[in-house]
Amino acid sequence: MDAHDRSLAYENAGHCPAQLVRRSGDTVTLCGDGAVLGVLPDWTYKDNRIQLGSGDRLVLFTDGVTEAEDAHGKEFGEEHVVQALLETGGASAEDVRRHFMGAVTGYCAGQFRDDATVVVLAVP
Repeated sequence: MDAHDRSLAYENAGHCPAQLVRRSGDTVTLCGDGAVLGVLPDWTYKDNRIQLGSGDRLVLFTDGVTEAEDAHGKEFGEEHVVQALLETGGASAEDVRRHFMGAVTGYCAGQFRDDATVVVLAVP
């Protein structure tokens, strides 16, 4: 992140794309173009860049979140990720994290099959 111009350079290298929750409540999926990190040794990664605004929230999470399953074996997935984040509006970073993890935990009844880590960064 460049604090001077409030821009973020990113590449997800095959991992879950981060979500940017704009102050307005809109969400942006930060998808990169790179292959899974370490699989193709000659792959050249290209940074993507996005402008951040005051009040935006950057949400990073592991695949244990998207792969959490309900009682019927259906994964939480990206659709539920976006839905849960849209419900947070202009909440604080801690409130976004709490609501987001609550939605995932409720979806899988707390029965995670993998690590579920969430980090939320607030843009001042």
